[in-house]
Amino acid sequence: MKTYIKNFAEILPSTLQYLDLSNIWEGSHVDILLDHCDAPLKNLLISIEYHNSDFIDALIRFCERKKTLNCVNIGCLEYSRSGTSKERFSRYSALNDNYWEEIQSDLEGHVELVEYESILVNLLEEDEIYEFYKLEL
Repeated sequence: MKTYIKNFAEILPSTLQYLDLSNIWEGSHVDILLDHCDAPLKNLLISIEYHNSDFIDALIRFCERKKTLNCVNIGCLEYSRSGTSKERFSRYSALNDNYWEEIQSDLEGHVELVEYESILVNLLEEDEIYEFYKLEL
C-alpha cells in the first residue's frame, strides 16, 4: 500500500494546486503522500484518523519544503462500534473545539486551517446543484 501511495504522490501533475481527497482518502499513510508530493498545492482537503500526529508533522514538512500551501481543511475520522463517522472542520463542527484549536496551534505559521465551506470548490453552477438535488429526491 505504501508503494502505491508513494507512486500516486509522484505522478500528481506539477501544475496541481487544489487537491480534494476528503471523501476518498482514509487517512492512513497520508504522511507518505505529503512527503513524496511535488505538486505546488495551494489548497488541500483531506481526512485523517483522530489525533494523527504523523499527519500534522508531514503537513508541516510539506509546507516548509514547498512553501505553496495556503489553506487546508481536515476531516476527522472516528471509529466506533456503530461504524465510522467523519467530522470536518466547519462552522457546523460538533467536535470538541479544543481538538481544532490544538491543530490550529500546531499549524500556526505554516498553513491556515480553514472551514470546509470556504475551501470547497463547487464544480456545478447553483442552478445545476438545484437540479441535481431535485433529481436525488
